[in-house]
Amino acid sequence: MMTDRERLKNIQGNWEYEKCIKPEDVELLISTVEEQQKEIAHWKKGFENENKIAGRLRKKFERLEKENARLRKALEMYADIDNYIGVPYWVGLDQGERAREALEGEE
Repeated sequence: MMTDRERLKNIQGNWEYEKCIKPEDVELLISTVEEQQKEIAHWKKGFENENKIAGRLRKKFERLEKENARLRKALEMYADIDNYIGVPYWVGLDQGERAREALEGEE
């Protein structure tokens, strides 16, 4: 008994030499096309889901980049010792020392 793959090869050969397809081979061709269409639909759905996930991740990444830039700006302001001139002692206890250490650690 031939496998479907072997039968498809025979059908291809018959078509090349005789330019005809036997009626019993039509069913195999139809079922093969249907199986391939199902597989294509499965993969297409998978890719669509992947694209949705990638889109959500891209948006989250962009939000995190913006938040990081905003926090970095605040940290740089906090780290600038000139911002502590005339500030009550209890407001600027470390005068931005921890912020400068954090900024140095990024590099």
